[in-house]
Amino acid sequence: MSPVRLRLAIFFLALSVHLQPAGIQEASFTAAVNAERIGLDDILVYTLTYTGNNNPQTPELPMLRMLRDFRLLQQSTSSEVRLLDGDVSYATHFYYHLLPLRTGKLSIPAVRVRLAGKEFRSNPVFVEVVPGSVLPKEPFSAYADDSLSPSLARGEPIAPGDLFLQVRASPQRVFRNQQVNLAILLYSRKRIESATMISNRSFPGCWQEWYPVPEEISSRYETLNGKTYYVFEVNRAALFPTHAGQLTIPAFQFEIAMIASNFGLLPLAQKIMRSSEPLAIRVAELPADAADLPVGNFSFSLQADRLQANINDLAILRLHMVGDGNFKTLSLPAWAASEDFIAYPEKVSQALDYGSVPLTGSLTAEIPISFRRAGSIRLPSLDFAFFDPHLRRVVHAPSGEMTIAVSVPAGRILDSGAAVRASEPPASPGGGIGGIQKGKLGDQDRFFFRSGWFDILLFFPFLFNLAFGLKRLVWEHWLADHPARLRKRILARALDRLNRVNSCEQIAAVLEEYLRQKTDIPQAEMSGERIAEWLANRRVRPADAELFLKIKARSELARYAALEKASQSLAADLDALKGVLRSIDRQLS
Repeated sequence: MSPVRLRLAIFFLALSVHLQPAGIQEASFTAAVNAERIGLDDILVYTLTYTGNNNPQTPELPMLRMLRDFRLLQQSTSSEVRLLDGDVSYATHFYYHLLPLRTGKLSIPAVRVRLAGKEFRSNPVFVEVVPGSVLPKEPFSAYADDSLSPSLARGEPIAPGDLFLQVRASPQRVFRNQQVNLAILLYSRKRIESATMISNRSFPGCWQEWYPVPEEISSRYETLNGKTYYVFEVNRAALFPTHAGQLTIPAFQFEIAMIASNFGLLPLAQKIMRSSEPLAIRVAELPADAADLPVGNFSFSLQADRLQANINDLAILRLHMVGDGNFKTLSLPAWAASEDFIAYPEKVSQALDYGSVPLTGSLTAEIPISFRRAGSIRLPSLDFAFFDPHLRRVVHAPSGEMTIAVSVPAGRILDSGAAVRASEPPASPGGGIGGIQKGKLGDQDRFFFRSGWFDILLFFPFLFNLAFGLKRLVWEHWLADHPARLRKRILARALDRLNRVNSCEQIAAVLEEYLRQKTDIPQAEMSGERIAEWLANRRVRPADAELFLKIKARSELARYAALEKASQSLAADLDALKGVLRSIDRQLS
């Protein structure tokens, strides 16, 4: 290339770079957190950052309210304006304060959002959550009581040693299905206004029966390491391990409202998060002869409401059990088939005594029996067997034999063909059928069943049976279960329930029942992200899906927050929700 042409190429290249429009910058959208390792008592600050030539509004992100492992506490926005060589750009930060609900390696999935007319997808974020607190505490780390957007309230920092949770389990070495008494204790050196469990109290590996939480919890004093504490029993449960090995009781998380200040007419409540430490229980397998038996200490009795009965009567046997085992899995002993009596299905009632530790319960079963013959009916003894973990052996509790005298009423024909007629003399010779044969027959045409009207009346039951048969054959088998009619029935039922809604938190239950019937998503996995993915896969309009998830998230938040909506605002939400339900239903058909 000649020197002249080279100079011209360099000139025009420099000119083209200089004449590019100012301020054009590739937009970006990223996600970050304040720490990759936090404690269960810490707050995770999840930040979404948009960088570009526009300053967008705060996006609606219902999925952040649907996260399974985090609870959204508050959100805020900040913007930065950058001016460089005459070019203006923005950096907009969307802050979301999240409370972890369990320990382990947790994740926040990628967020899809539309900002400044473009679709963006952030990067996923991974966080390790450990028990306790690992982040440095700020002087004003407690937040005031604002259910929708908690703000920071001034209060003294609470040292971990002045407020903590302790889980106690007894015994800690048990057999499978043996009851474990679990108590969650709160130790505090200051006055407590309330303590609310915010983590999921259900965990795998055992049956659980939680005691009701009283409205007022009494306290006692206890001295630890020279310090005096108020001790509150904030929750109690009976656990029944279902597998041998190790049962891990997870960390439980509580939101504790402390009396932070007495200035003014009302005391100021300072809310603090605290979590307990996990606890391990050793579970031994049952002996081979007790593998399928109830475990615990039981008493067993059987009584009859009568010992003398008529062959036409039903006798009621009352079976009563009391013990400290798992009554939800208890099986009742039963009689083998007998030629003397018939035992019908029992009516069972159960009750639990929450005033006792360990938890005890009772079971009462009423068993009706009828008799096949008269005489002395022997009811064999029922044997109720259970494994006593304290004695470490199988215990048998027989009910004992029972005898019921069954009599036959006068005039009752027995199976042998004999009759008992105590008050009627025997038939005289020459009577009976012979007298009837010699008698005169009357006019049979006068009876109604021989008239033509009787045939007409018989035709109406025939028509009714024919119509009923057609309904069963055609309507119920072909039309009633048609998918189109089933969809209309589900939608109509959801709309009818929405018409009876009178508070915001009731909407979520209606939508969950609607989704349970429409989708194949398991109840345990029905999160906002799964619902959004399901709607997108079925090509539901994004605007309809976004409004549906927004109203559902707002209703779910109302379950945990004191959210009071005006009647006009609630009616507007319901009208919008009904419209979007009809629209989604049409798109899914």
